[in-house]
Amino acid sequence: MKKWIFIGLAVLLVSIALTGCGDNDADPVYIAPDTTITHILSDRNADGDISLSFDGSTMTISQAVNTNNVWAGVDPTNGDEIRGFLDFPLGGNDGVPEGAQIFEATLELTINHITVASGISTIPMLIELVSFQPPEPLVANHFYTDSQPSILIKSFTFFTSDAGKIVPIDVTALMDEVQRLNLPDFQVRLRMNFSASAGDGMIEIIDDRFADTAPLLTVEYY
Repeated sequence: MKKWIFIGLAVLLVSIALTGCGDNDADPVYIAPDTTITHILSDRNADGDISLSFDGSTMTISQAVNTNNVWAGVDPTNGDEIRGFLDFPLGGNDGVPEGAQIFEATLELTINHITVASGISTIPMLIELVSFQPPEPLVANHFYTDSQPSILIKSFTFFTSDAGKIVPIDVTALMDEVQRLNLPDFQVRLRMNFSASAGDGMIEIIDDRFADTAPLLTVEYY
């Protein structure tokens, strides 16, 4: 009698196990969406930097199309603050279409030179998403956060060892916001993060016409 009870119980357990393995109860399989990757060089006609003298009396505007570079930070020799600007047009066949969902976005900067005060090895920066539309040569008001407020801010630290290297920066959150607002360009302002700074320092970003050294925005979207 016990033998038949055990056999019946075994059959019941097997039946339950087989029922649990049916396709209807299986977890859904995640299928990653097909993505497109695009590479966008910055617009040298809109790129540049604005320097404000330490005493606040003089402002100097430089265009990358003339200088082949963009500076950002604080000059340790005289205390002048420099804010850099980069513009990446998103229109056209190689851009990012409106409504696209951002999977990943990376900003690559080729650092030509880094100048720091004695004993300083890092330069903390704020990378601010801004919108000085339409893209045009820089004007003085772009320097100030009250007249050109940041839409979204990312902090990033440069090291003295970054000189001569291509530095990748994750800007996915900023690119997400660009898409949410339907902005025609990805535009950023780079400035010193004074709350995290241990001393003065500035970076020189190469901004020439060559694809292997110019500022580059890589976006993967679907």
